[in-house]
Amino acid sequence: MMTHGRALWACGALVLAAATFHCDVGIERGYATPDLSADSDYDLGPPPDQTALPAPTITALAPPLGSNAGGTKLTITGSGFQAGAEVTVAGAPCSAVTIVGPTSINCTTPARPLSCGAANVVVTNPDAQSASSDLFAYGPRTLTFLPGTSIPNGAASRSAVFADFDGDGNNDVANLSAAVAGVAAVAVHLGKGDGTFAATRNTQLAAGQDPAAMAVGDLNADGAPDLVVILNASSTAPLLLALLGQKDGTFKQVSGGPVTLTKSSAPAAVAIAAADNKTKPYVVVAGTVGSKASIDVLQSDGAGSLSMLTQAPVAGGLTGASHLALADLYGN
Repeated sequence: MMTHGRALWACGALVLAAATFHCDVGIERGYATPDLSADSDYDLGPPPDQTALPAPTITALAPPLGSNAGGTKLTITGSGFQAGAEVTVAGAPCSAVTIVGPTSINCTTPARPLSCGAANVVVTNPDAQSASSDLFAYGPRTLTFLPGTSIPNGAASRSAVFADFDGDGNNDVANLSAAVAGVAAVAVHLGKGDGTFAATRNTQLAAGQDPAAMAVGDLNADGAPDLVVILNASSTAPLLLALLGQKDGTFKQVSGGPVTLTKSSAPAAVAIAAADNKTKPYVVVAGTVGSKASIDVLQSDGAGSLSMLTQAPVAGGLTGASHLALADLYGN
């Protein structure tokens, strides 16, 4: 485009007249004119998609157990893993991280000396989104034991169980003896938390009662471990005694005294199982009825008192039961 004009000087004044100005000098002088079409570097179309990627998830860890010396080849399965993701195990970096794809990562676990148990595995993507799982645990490369600690258990010891009976966070051991100074008793040895034990707390049972077996659990939902004890197992009227923990290593008998096991003879083992609502646990006793192994089931009333629910023979026609263990075999 051209515009014409001329500048004149007259008596010291500037007078505008015709002259020529060129606005398209680039074209006139042969310079390239910028391309503003849609396919050039000056594209003014919509910006690229900035939608955030989904957060990662962890669905499985294999193997589930590794040595606390480190070096376990860990495979992490899940979704949303991005290139450059980082992995930590129990807060320490996992080495040799390989992002196989968005659903799989391989790495080598770090060492965690003198530790056992679940270790949190965390995958963190470059966009700072992360996922964690505690499905991996550390264990020792070899299983060894420190020298044992001897605990006095009185005469005619019958059974022993572990629990925190005084509420200090350390495991204590309760020992059931048939005769301590002529009287049956439960002796609780208070743990120091280092494998040794300090003071002992004794709870005496009634005279003439012959204890046979013992189990620990919470019968009255107060958070303190309680005990159930089989008494007079060889008599025609065996008993089941509930002892309520006092959170100091001692116990008191539940009101009403022992329950007579009228449907069982020669009871040999006992266990406590939490009910679905966790407030009224069951007590299970293994014994013999008519020369056949049997199971008695009692239930706490929520305060520790027990009442008989049912009795059933053990399948297979077994002639006796001497031990008992509880487990959820059906996942229900």
